[in-house]
Amino acid sequence: WVTITSQEKCDQFIKHYHIGIRNFHICAGPQMKKTHKGTCVGDSGGPLMCNLRDGRWHLVGTLLWVWMFQGGFPDVYSRITYYLPWIRGKLGHIALTHPAQLLDTYFNFCYKHKLLPVCAWLYWDDYDYTNFE
Repeated sequence: WVTITSQEKCDQFIKHYHIGIRNFHICAGPQMKKTHKGTCVGDSGGPLMCNLRDGRWHLVGTLLWVWMFQGGFPDVYSRITYYLPWIRGKLGHIALTHPAQLLDTYFNFCYKHKLLPVCAWLYWDDYDYTNFE
């Protein structure tokens, strides 16, 4: 398990590397030095999942870069909620009346744009992530 870190706290951790945390990022990771928990090199693109109140697992981020246990620095993920409008816009208005066609179109789009880890959860997920940190 890792902890979600506020944008401000995350920015403080990594500002001396001249990397800015933006609204399309989300940070998570161990809060203590060298815990050997979290992500590792090769995990890029992997999911940041949260088990929310409804009991289902929700995809909230995909891993961008890793600090390899460097002093408890949080890892930085792409914030899925930032990209939801774009993903849904690219999918268009696919009718749910033809599930086979929907799945074919949906996953072909996701595969073409290398979004399979993201797309696997997004289209049918109605959870409001707008205030999720």
